[in-house]
Amino acid sequence: SVALKQPLLFGSTTTGIARPFIDYRNDLSDRSWQTGADLTVVYQARSDQSISIGYGLSKRRVLEYRGAGSTDLDFLSRLAIADSLGTDIKTSALTVTWLSERLDDTRQVAGPAAVSTVSYGRVDRSAAAFKPFGESSTLAGRIGVGRLFPLGQSVPDPGDDPTRSILRLRDALFTAGGSYGVRGWGEQLLGPKTPDAQGDLDEPLSLTASRYVPIGGLARMQSTVEVRLPMPIIGSPHGVHAFFDAGRVWNPDQRFPTGGPDETRMFFSTGGGVEFASAVGPIRLSVGYKLNPSVLDVRDAGDVLQALINDESVLDVSTLPLRRFHLHLTLGRTF
Repeated sequence: SVALKQPLLFGSTTTGIARPFIDYRNDLSDRSWQTGADLTVVYQARSDQSISIGYGLSKRRVLEYRGAGSTDLDFLSRLAIADSLGTDIKTSALTVTWLSERLDDTRQVAGPAAVSTVSYGRVDRSAAAFKPFGESSTLAGRIGVGRLFPLGQSVPDPGDDPTRSILRLRDALFTAGGSYGVRGWGEQLLGPKTPDAQGDLDEPLSLTASRYVPIGGLARMQSTVEVRLPMPIIGSPHGVHAFFDAGRVWNPDQRFPTGGPDETRMFFSTGGGVEFASAVGPIRLSVGYKLNPSVLDVRDAGDVLQALINDESVLDVSTLPLRRFHLHLTLGRTF
C-alpha cells in the first residue's frame, strides 16, 4: 500500500489520507488477492482523542475458501458449497471510528448491492481501565463487545444453507482468542471452528486436516483482568503478569447457525508470563490455560475430521490434555 497524507485539510486539526492497496492473504480465512482504495478524514480533537470517517472500495478474488464446514451440519455438503462459490467479493463500506485513551468505538456500514456483494451494519466497541497500586504495580482491565447485522443480499433466504452468506461475510464476522484476546486460545480460535479439510472432495477418506479454522459469528464479547508487577529480584522496567480472560462468539440471529451450543457459550482462561523491556518496546512471553475448553479444543483436528467423514461421534475421539495450554510471544502491550 501507499498512503498519501494531506495535513491541514480543512484546518489545523484535520488530516486527509488516501491509500490504494493490493493484498495477498493466506491464513485461516482463505487464500486470496484483494485490491482497493481507502479515503479517510481524521479530526484530532485532542492529543489523546480523534474521530475518523473513511470510505473504502475493494475487490477480493478468493482462490481457496477455508472454514466452510460445521460439526453440527452436513460437513461434506458445506465443503462442496464453498468449492462451488463464486470467487469475487466486492465491498463498499463507510466507517466511522472514535478513538481515545480508554475507549474505542467503530461503526461500519457496507452496501448497497449495486456496488457491493455484501451488505451489513457493524458495531465494535471496547474500553480499558488502569489502576496503579504500590510503587510500580498496575491492575488493568478491558472489555469489548461487537455485533454484525447482515442486510439485503447478505441475509440467506428462508430454508437456505447460510454457508454462502457466512463465507462472503468472512472479513466482517467476529472471532476471538489470541495474544490480544482470550489468551487460552490461539488467534481467532475461540468459539465456532471446523477442521481445515485438505484434499479431494470426491474421495472423502483421503481428506486430512492439521489445524482448525474459525467460522466466526455475528456477535462477540471478550474481557480481561490483568495484574502487572515488577520482576522479582531484577525489578522494573521488567515485570511479570497474571491474567484472567473471558470471551464468547455466537449468533443471536437464528438464520445464521455456525456451531453447536458447546462452541458458542462463554469461555474462560487464566495464565501468566514475563515481560522484558527493550529498545523496541516490551517483549512478552505468556502462557494461557483453558479453564473450560470446548469439545474440539482438546481434540486433534485430523482425528475430528475422520470422525465426521465416518459419521462417528466427535466425543469418541481421544482428548489431548496439552491442548489446554497456549503460548504467546508478543512485542508491545496487549492493551
